[in-house]
Amino acid sequence: MAIIKKYAWIIISTILITAIAIFVLMTSADNTIPLKIRIETEDGAETIRAWYDKDTGINYFFLPAYSNSDNTIIAIEPGVEASVDKQSILDKSLLYEQFEFGKKYSLTLQNGKILKKTKQVQFEKAENVSTIFIETATGSMKEVLSDKSHKEPSIMHVYTSDGVFEKNNSDLTINGRGNSTWTEEKKPFTLKLDSPQSFLNMEESSRWILLANARDYSNLKNKMVFDLARKEGMPNTPENEYALLYVNGNCYGLYLFCQSINTLNERNEDSKDTLNLCKIEYGGRVESIVYKTDDGDRRLPVEVILPKSVGNEEEEIKEKIIQIDKCLRNPDISSNKLAEIIDIESWAKKYLIDEIFENYDGGIASSYFYWNGYDGIVYAGPVWDYDNCLGYMSREIKNPAALFNSFARRGAKQPRYWYSELYNNQLFFGNVVKEYRDRFSGDITELITQYIPNMRTRISKAIHIDEILWKYEADSFTDNILSYLSIRKHFLDDYWLNSGKYCVVRYYSEGDIAYRYEFVPFGKTILDSEFVDSTFTNSGNEYRIEETGEKFNIYTELYEDVNLVKYNPKKGLISEIKSLLSDKSNLLVIVTFCSVLLITLIIMLRERLEGAEKYEKRKR
Repeated sequence: MAIIKKYAWIIISTILITAIAIFVLMTSADNTIPLKIRIETEDGAETIRAWYDKDTGINYFFLPAYSNSDNTIIAIEPGVEASVDKQSILDKSLLYEQFEFGKKYSLTLQNGKILKKTKQVQFEKAENVSTIFIETATGSMKEVLSDKSHKEPSIMHVYTSDGVFEKNNSDLTINGRGNSTWTEEKKPFTLKLDSPQSFLNMEESSRWILLANARDYSNLKNKMVFDLARKEGMPNTPENEYALLYVNGNCYGLYLFCQSINTLNERNEDSKDTLNLCKIEYGGRVESIVYKTDDGDRRLPVEVILPKSVGNEEEEIKEKIIQIDKCLRNPDISSNKLAEIIDIESWAKKYLIDEIFENYDGGIASSYFYWNGYDGIVYAGPVWDYDNCLGYMSREIKNPAALFNSFARRGAKQPRYWYSELYNNQLFFGNVVKEYRDRFSGDITELITQYIPNMRTRISKAIHIDEILWKYEADSFTDNILSYLSIRKHFLDDYWLNSGKYCVVRYYSEGDIAYRYEFVPFGKTILDSEFVDSTFTNSGNEYRIEETGEKFNIYTELYEDVNLVKYNPKKGLISEIKSLLSDKSNLLVIVTFCSVLLITLIIMLRERLEGAEKYEKRKR
C-alpha cells in the first residue's frame, strides 16, 4: 500500500495519458466513416465510398447520373447507429428520403456506448454523363499509380446516364498512360481487353482510353475537337463519351472515355491487314523508325503504331515515309503529283484543326497519319491530344490573333514537320481557304454560340464534382475559351477570307523554348498589336534584328516581316555570380565545395589548438 501511495501520481498520470491517447486515436485518427452508398438495379449493385476533403473536413459522397430515389440506399456498418439532427438514419433506408444534394449535414455516429463521432457529410450528384465502375483484382490502385506500366486485372461495369448496364465480356486490365499528363495529380488510364467490345453505342475496340483532361479545367477541349473533326468528315476520329469514373468504389472524377487510336485497324475491316498507322513524335519518345535524309540535315522521328510488329516491313515503311517527306519538301511539286501522295482534303482539315485551336504540339508530337496497301494514299489523322491548345500552357500561344502551325519551326531546336511545306503549296493552301470559308468559319461560330454553352450546361454537375475532387474552378476557363475562339475567328476571317495584310514579327527571348509571333497590321507598329508581349513595353528590354544585329525601334511602322532576338548586353561580375547561383547544379557544387573547405579548416584549426595545448603542458 505504501508503494502505491508513494507512486500514486505516476500511476494516475499514466492512466490519464493512456485514456487521452485512446480517445484521440478513436475520435480523430480515422477519417473514414462507417457508411456507404449502394445503387441497386436489376443487373446488380454498385457501392460508393465517401471521399474525405482534408481542407474542409467534409466527407463527400459523389453519386452517378443514373442514381434515383428508388435505387439509392444507405448502407451502415453493423453495430453503428447514425443520426442527423437527432433523427435516426437506418441501414438500407433510401438516401433521397433522408438527404438533399449540395447541403452539408452533421452526421452523428455511435458504436455502442463507447465511441461517438460527429462527421460532416455532403452529397453531390452528376447529370447527363455515363458512369464507369472498375474493380481491380487486388482492390487497390497502389501499384498502378506508382508504375504506369503495371497492368492490373480488373472488371468494368458501364452505365448510361439513364442506367442501361454494360459489362466487359473479356479479360480486362487497367494501367497508366501518357507522358507529361502522367505527371499530373489526376491520372489518365488505358483499359485493355482480350477482344474488341462496344460500349455506349461506340464502335468496338480492344483498347479504351480514359482521358483525365487534368490540364483543361473546362473539360471541353479534347471532346470539342473530336466532335468537330467527326462533323467535318475526318475518318477514324475516336468516338467518345463523358463518364464519371469510380475505381474500387472511390470516385476519380469526370473523364473522357474514348477509343484508342492504336486499334484503328479493328474499325477498318476492308484494310484491316494492310493498314499502316504512324505518328510524328518527340525524338526522345520514339522507339521505332527514325531516319535522316540524304543531306543529313533533317531527323524525322516517326513511330510506327500499326502494324504492331513491324518485322520485315520496316524497310518498306521507312521508304514510304521518305517518299512522303521528300515530296512534301519539294517546292516545285505539281498538284497532280501531290494528290498522288497524300489525301489533300484530310491534310487541309487536319491543318485547320491544329491551326484554329492553336495546337502547341501540331506537327511535332501526337501527329498521326496512315495509309493502306490498296492505293497507298496517305491520310492525315486521326486527331489526338488537344488538352494543350487554345493558349493554355505556353505563353508562345497566348496570342489568338496570329498563325502558329504554318511555320517550319516552333523553336530554334524544334522543327515542325510538313505543315510549312504544305501551307506554301498553292493547291494545298487553296484547299485550306476553301474548307475554312465553306465549313470551318461557320462551325467556329456554332462552337461559340451553341456547342460550348450547351456542353457547359450539360456537364455542369459532373464538373462540379471534379472541381471538388481536384480543387479548381471551371467557369473562368470556359469563358477564356469562348473569348479566345471569338478573337481567333475574327483574325482568321480577316487573314484568309478578307485578304487582311499583316507583317509577321517573330521573336525569341532568353529562356523561351519556342518562338513567339505577332501579326502586326500592315503599316502599324508592334505596339499596335493587341496581344503584344510585355517584353516590348518594358524599357529595360532591347530587341535587335536577327539578321543584321541592328537595334529594333518598337515605334517603327512595319511594311515587311521581321525576325527579332532579345539583346543581352555583357553581364557584370554581380550578374555573372547571380546567373551562376541560379543554376541548381552549380549551386550544389559550390555548397559542397564550401562545406568541404569549412570542414578542412575546422580540422586544421583543431589540430593547431591541440598542438598549442600540448606545447603549453610540456612548457609547464
